[in-house]
Amino acid sequence: MSTRTSSHGTSRNRRGPHRSGQRPGGHLRTTNATATANRLIQSTSWGDPMQFNVLGPLELRVAGEPVPLGGLKQRSTLGYLLLNANKAVATSQLLRALWGDRTPPTARKMLQNAVSGLRTMLASHGTGDAEVLTHAPGYLLRVGDDRVDLSRFHAIVEEGRTELASGSWNSAARTLRRALELWRGPALADLVETGIDWPELTALQNSRLAALEDYVEAELAAGRHHEVVAELETAVETEPPREKLCGQLMLALYRCGRQADALSVYRRTRTRLISEFGLDPGHQLQQLERAILNQDPSLTRGPAGPVRSAPHVPRPREEITALPARPSAERPPAPPITERKWVSALLVQTEPTRTASGGHDPEDVDQTFRQLTSILREEVSRFGGTLHSAFGAVWLAAFGVRRTYEDDAERAIRAGFAIRRRLESQPGVAARVAVATGEALVTNPPGGAQAEVSGDVLESCMRLLGSVRPGEMRVCDTTRLASRGAVTYADSGPSAGDVIAVRPEHEAATISLPFVAREREQATLDRLLDDVRERRSPQLVTLLGEPGIGKSRLINEFRLAAEASGRARCLVGRTPRFGWNAPLTALADVVKSYCGISPGDSTATAVRKLSHHVQQLSDDAETTEWLLTHLRPLAGLQDDSRGPDEVGEAFEAWRRFLEEMAAREPLVVVLEDLQSADETLLNFAADLDERLGPVPLLVIATARPELLRRRPSWGCGKRDVTTLTVGPLSRDATWRLLESLLARHGLCHRLTSGAPHIDESRLRRELIDRVGGNPLFAAEHVRMLRNELLPGRELAIPSLAISGAAPSPSTSPDCPVRLPQSVYNIIAARLDTLSRTEKSVLQNAAVFDRVGWAEPIAAISGLGRGEVTDHLHYLEQRGFLARTRERSRQGEVKYEFRHSLVRDVAYSQLPRPDRAEKHQRCAAWLDGSATENAELLEHHSQRGELTFRTSSTRD
Repeated sequence: MSTRTSSHGTSRNRRGPHRSGQRPGGHLRTTNATATANRLIQSTSWGDPMQFNVLGPLELRVAGEPVPLGGLKQRSTLGYLLLNANKAVATSQLLRALWGDRTPPTARKMLQNAVSGLRTMLASHGTGDAEVLTHAPGYLLRVGDDRVDLSRFHAIVEEGRTELASGSWNSAARTLRRALELWRGPALADLVETGIDWPELTALQNSRLAALEDYVEAELAAGRHHEVVAELETAVETEPPREKLCGQLMLALYRCGRQADALSVYRRTRTRLISEFGLDPGHQLQQLERAILNQDPSLTRGPAGPVRSAPHVPRPREEITALPARPSAERPPAPPITERKWVSALLVQTEPTRTASGGHDPEDVDQTFRQLTSILREEVSRFGGTLHSAFGAVWLAAFGVRRTYEDDAERAIRAGFAIRRRLESQPGVAARVAVATGEALVTNPPGGAQAEVSGDVLESCMRLLGSVRPGEMRVCDTTRLASRGAVTYADSGPSAGDVIAVRPEHEAATISLPFVAREREQATLDRLLDDVRERRSPQLVTLLGEPGIGKSRLINEFRLAAEASGRARCLVGRTPRFGWNAPLTALADVVKSYCGISPGDSTATAVRKLSHHVQQLSDDAETTEWLLTHLRPLAGLQDDSRGPDEVGEAFEAWRRFLEEMAAREPLVVVLEDLQSADETLLNFAADLDERLGPVPLLVIATARPELLRRRPSWGCGKRDVTTLTVGPLSRDATWRLLESLLARHGLCHRLTSGAPHIDESRLRRELIDRVGGNPLFAAEHVRMLRNELLPGRELAIPSLAISGAAPSPSTSPDCPVRLPQSVYNIIAARLDTLSRTEKSVLQNAAVFDRVGWAEPIAAISGLGRGEVTDHLHYLEQRGFLARTRERSRQGEVKYEFRHSLVRDVAYSQLPRPDRAEKHQRCAAWLDGSATENAELLEHHSQRGELTFRTSSTRD
């Protein structure tokens, strides 16, 4: 049996009409599902929908009618929270937004009154669509994306850009025009008139202009240059200089036969740039001027013809422009993306509130339902999941649907455990919680719309929920294995299997691996520490590397050596994965470590330790008291209502704390997993070396490459900042590591004793290929091998079999590849950091062959070769592909997968019909091209036919 449900919030109007033949909450489709399944996953909502509008004067409408928003401070608070919807906003940040540098003494109280007024206003309309939550380090406005015009604008723009990238000029123009029509004037125009000038408003205006540029690009590509001239002229005259808009106006005027006017636009733009900024126009605008002067024929375009372009040269990511594969015919809009993904389902069931007579008062039930839904939504969101639907007293949440995380199973357990603990404080409420993990078919429409999930994992979770007693939480075997080490279960009695504890998030489980082939990186850190000690000057080092590559192992080895030699004292702070109290948690770890504060210490003991160490650092009583006041929140020794409100002061106190420590002895401070840090901590860490005095302090930040996508200029142009990349191990080093791990698990004898079913040389080669130089992958593969070679022992690691991309036997459409679940999760999570088009290009490359280039991949995807070349170049930069020394007959660069498992995981996520179609396209291209590869042609022909038959039979 399989159950299919849609991913959406519980904010649809249940009193509204529904289409004939569709149940209320009609995003549910079931096949052979039980009646319970039908009732369970239906969407539930209440009240008339709210609509917040910030793209113009601030508005709140309920059922289409405007709602009074109160005084200026209350409206300003709402406006700022809407600009940061569903994000925690620090109290200090709100105070600066409302009063700037002239914060009155009663500002906090006035802000509290404004928040209270907003809560009263939102509650009075009883929709449940939005609420203001107290959330460290300040407040969070929880509101559905479809309730804010700004969120809809971004979603529609993304959809339009997807259509633009696919060459659907007309659809892209219509979609982007629809996004621009959401604007009713300058953002928050009424607040701007009062003198408010937030940086977020400037960024928002730039987003509108970028959308306008994309809209004009689509219109010009469709040949409608006459239609956009007037709008372009207005934008160029009224907005700050934007060279792309100026270039588009010049091109539109030239195509309208107004060459002199086009050149006049260039001259005015050049004069303005020189007078205001002292700059000449960029290279592209200068080239366009020369092309107009020379009447270059490549500038002309008829309504049905393609834009003629220069020979393709890879461009920076932000300048990539799509070229259509078949320019004479527009493609249909981008379809939803359907993939096979591993997801974790979380079900929560509670007992409804009863009246004194034992019945159910509907108002009490409704009030309780709202309260519980708010709790569930907050906790599920905190751990990266999505609250899908609710029926009565049962809620469904899912993890890994929109984006895969490598620890989705653990996230689901932590969310369920947190929900159960919070519901225990609700009088008369006893929760039953179940978590199940499995493979599902996930359909994600473009533009961030609701997702659909199909698979047995939902019904498995429902069956599991039926065996759970009130107050208990149970998980399936797959979930338990996938979250090993993070959860404690009752092991006896009637509650055996109940989740009774989860490991503190910062106490991450680690695998002790041999230290292999990292001497160069360690020597670099040693030299930087020596430099810090000699010059008595702080330095910031960023250690970048993929998950499992060995960053923490390297830091641990360096730290032990530095402390053993007496060269420095080392303290470590970890950024939490799940984002609560994020700005302070890493800093708190450092304070607690220095003061010797352990989790088991009482408050009195912790205060005594903190006071003792701070007093040792400073002889000035006033400074000591100031430090203690602002460090207590970091150590968890002060009421949370005060600590989060003083984030800025806590940062400053922590900086002073570091200075005082380093002044007494050389100090190394490690901030782990900085890619997960919030913007406040990132800003603080980026400037830390400049804020510190002349003290011997080495700050080491470890991060994944995602940090550079968030902050492309991280560390650029600074004197005392170093970035060190930890890359994969060489093949020889990988085998040395594997040999050590095999010996540790007692497998060397098994491999060398002539076991009949094992080819040692082949096993060695395959292991090195599968590990790909990643130490964590090596450890997990050896543990999986241990399970296979030593049967009968307790299963130590979960593994799964996926459909690989390599050629398979003629009798099977699949080439099964077995790999550890954790390795699959890491790779799948990396793939989900790509955009839809980027991931599709990578999957098409996975289907084609181990080595691919633009021409065949463009033929499979239907994209232009220039666009595919750009995407391949970007995928190389991201570490998914590596260029080879070979070139195609047309001179195109050939790329290969850096890691064979990346190809297999990308391929395995394609549904069977998609695989069959892509194999058939590969075969058609090979058959019609000059490429002589009969073996590859036969592979694609057979795999396409077999996959098609299997898909047709099973479907």
